[in-house]
Amino acid sequence: MKRIIGITCFLSSLCSCSPVIDDLSEEMADDFTYKLAWTGDTDKFTISEQEGLRLNDKEKVAGSAFLASGSSRVRDTRWEFRTHFFFQPSVNNHARFYLISSSDNLSGPLDGYFVQIGGKDYNVSLYRQTGLKLQLLASGRELMRGNKSPDLKIKVECDANGYWTFWTCLKEESAYVKEQQVWDNPVGSSVCIGVYCFYTSSRYNGFVFSHIRVTEGVEVVTEPKPADPDSEVSEVLDEPTAALLFNEIMYHNGKDGAEYIELYNHSEESVSLVGLQVEKLKLDGSAILNGTMELTEGTSTPSVVAPGSYICFTQSPKTIVNKHQVEQVRVVRLSNFLPLSDKGGYLVLRSKEGKLIDRCYFGDQVHSIPASKAIGIALEKRSPRLVSDKISNWTSSGHATGGTPGIKNSVVKMR
Repeated sequence: MKRIIGITCFLSSLCSCSPVIDDLSEEMADDFTYKLAWTGDTDKFTISEQEGLRLNDKEKVAGSAFLASGSSRVRDTRWEFRTHFFFQPSVNNHARFYLISSSDNLSGPLDGYFVQIGGKDYNVSLYRQTGLKLQLLASGRELMRGNKSPDLKIKVECDANGYWTFWTCLKEESAYVKEQQVWDNPVGSSVCIGVYCFYTSSRYNGFVFSHIRVTEGVEVVTEPKPADPDSEVSEVLDEPTAALLFNEIMYHNGKDGAEYIELYNHSEESVSLVGLQVEKLKLDGSAILNGTMELTEGTSTPSVVAPGSYICFTQSPKTIVNKHQVEQVRVVRLSNFLPLSDKGGYLVLRSKEGKLIDRCYFGDQVHSIPASKAIGIALEKRSPRLVSDKISNWTSSGHATGGTPGIKNSVVKMR
């Protein structure tokens, strides 16, 4: 954390007094990109005063690579950078510039925002990322169509009211062109900015980023967005909306174990399970896989969860009880239990009316231990009473059996 704070202060000292510049040649006069402390796939980039950051994967194979540098700026912030591709961007060859990220591992799940350069369209776009789920917020001109060596600068602002505006300027253009403005409530915090390149073997050294600036002090020309009771804001979980929440997941069980999903009632009243269902989503959170799990499918399933109690759902209760040495009364068999992918995914808890109750991501990136050591180890929440959508609230189980189905988590902080 001290390292991130130090980098952030250095970045701010370089940029806080920088004016908004529309002349590309004048902007070229001061580039401190190479002086920033970069982490990530540093072996796949060259960092120099002459070019800034340039992808240079010496293995010359298709892949992806990222670099991150500390930054805690969110609202009232301007981000500026220049990028030069030595080819026409495409679906297989494009890049992201992360403005905000909750993790300095840009290849894993995170909460943040990024600008995408290229993709299926030949434009610059603004995205929000939640876990591994991507949401397109705004798209710009197809200014790179037919351009085999696009050289452009990009400017993004997030004002104090949560309005995002971005501009682009090709090298041959004399000034920024305003692309789009959109409102989206920013994530709560950030630890870094960064670049992320996706490339084929022939483009292993064709991406350059330079003149990266993060500046505070954005002119506010918007009005606060009024609350909209009919909006989709209910799908965004910042605080618990119900008493029953995801609490523990075993998705990559060992040979002597079984997969399970545990829920926790953090309230002081009993909670009915009638009509509740769990959806399993794709790794990117975009679609339901294999239907849903009805939590009260038969007469043997409890209909309520007592206050402060846990309930574990699985296909194999006896296996769970024998391995983890827990009482079977809190371990329930679901014949329609959906297999959980070893590669990860999303789980969504909904009411019988379809209302979102809770949501969580599971995958190796969430573990606090290496993936090779995580087989047979459950993911547990640090704070069971907090929402499950925050990746930082999950960690690897520290219990000797690899999990705590139906009982208090091994790493619990009761907030």
